[in-house]
Amino acid sequence: MRPHKLRFAILAVDVAIIAVLDGTPHVLLTPVHLPPDIIDAYALPGGLVRPDETAEEACVRLLSEKCGLEDCYSEQLATFSAVDRDPRGRVVSVAYLVLVPEPAARGHGLPDGLSWREAARVGKLAYDHNEIVAAALGRLRAELQSTTIARQLIAPQFTLSELQSLYESVLGRALDKRNFRKKLIADGVVRPTGKMLQAALGRPSELYRFAGSKVEVISVLSGS
Repeated sequence: MRPHKLRFAILAVDVAIIAVLDGTPHVLLTPVHLPPDIIDAYALPGGLVRPDETAEEACVRLLSEKCGLEDCYSEQLATFSAVDRDPRGRVVSVAYLVLVPEPAARGHGLPDGLSWREAARVGKLAYDHNEIVAAALGRLRAELQSTTIARQLIAPQFTLSELQSLYESVLGRALDKRNFRKKLIADGVVRPTGKMLQAALGRPSELYRFAGSKVEVISVLSGS
């Protein structure tokens, strides 16, 4: 049933899926063509919440059905309820931030039509999805400085240079190399794996991993 046929607002889920590719945050977009309201536009993947599922369950289902993604890190971002956010009728959306590690994003075959776009160059998106993308990036930047959420954007084992590059690309600013490494290592946020990565040129680099197995709150980067 089309939204304009309903008397009350219906509930939808939209997912802002972010990966850092080539040193730049990217967001996954899908084409949308619903004339006469929306013509040849792009939007975040999403859909309506079914009567027998929660918003979280809808998020998992839509990631699988529309994006072919399974077992991704996700967290509820915000509710978007502007009266005119959908030109077809009254739709309230629960948005989610979803993160995909770079190796998984590169190795994943996307369904037809979906594509990764630089988050800073998505152009004008359908609905209010530019607002959702901005909110997702803002949340990610905040959590990057106060949690170990970076583990959801990088390979399980990484060099400290790779990790610092990820932080800088999302935060949009340079970090002091010495202080960055000292803080993470001294507080036990990352630990050496005992393995080395042989570079094409120069000396091999030591590989590290995040301590623990979950996203945890840290304080070493807050306000840095």
